[in-house]
Amino acid sequence: MPYQSQKTQPIFSGSVVQFLLYGDQEGDVYATGGRVQVVMEPKTLCDEVKTRPISKIDRVVTNAAMKKSIDDEIAKLPDKLKVTWPEGNPWTQIDVQTAGTPLGPLHVEILNKKGEPACRIPSATQNAARKALSI
Repeated sequence: MPYQSQKTQPIFSGSVVQFLLYGDQEGDVYATGGRVQVVMEPKTLCDEVKTRPISKIDRVVTNAAMKKSIDDEIAKLPDKLKVTWPEGNPWTQIDVQTAGTPLGPLHVEILNKKGEPACRIPSATQNAARKALSI
């Protein structure tokens, strides 16, 4: 079952693991209170399980909207390095140089999956699920 939070910053997306209700219940129970245990998505960015109030579930979100949100998060991740020589004389992939030959000044950019420079890298530290780390 897909899960997306509402009225939280940042918005969390994931898959429901289980519902946790207060007290002892048997069989099918319909309750307004309780919590939901969620595996956060995308797993490449934050591989953790969170427990949130049931009232924070966004019941009107579609699978397509959630997939787009997750794909947008993944697209922000670093994908390629772009290396340029600001003073010219770039080395090609087939160049053979002797050991110790100076490369010259390099300019290296980290590009995301969209091909844009990544000035901020997403991080999954202890309490920053979707916050970014400035570089």
